[in-house]
Amino acid sequence: MRKAFSPVVILCAVSAGFVGGVASQWWRPMQTVSAQIQAPRQMQAQRFVLVDPNGRTRGEFKMEGTQPEIVLYDRDGSVAWKVTAQSGRPHVTPMDIRK
Repeated sequence: MRKAFSPVVILCAVSAGFVGGVASQWWRPMQTVSAQIQAPRQMQAQRFVLVDPNGRTRGEFKMEGTQPEIVLYDRDGSVAWKVTAQSGRPHVTPMDIRK
């Protein structure tokens, strides 16, 4: 024989679940992943290095003295392309990659 639950028991069970859910959020609120990890607003360095999956340097963004410089390297590590500032204007120096 099956017993039917009375409406009062069902109402109490639903209410207890609701109160428990609210209390768990109040007691220990969860943070989202994006709230836990904040990206810095600014990064500063005198040199940024781009490496390939094998760990070889393939590019640099750096200061050369008082002038900024961007350098790209070929797979052998030789300079393939360079941009520097000369007299306040960019100067592109493509290197001869034929050997």
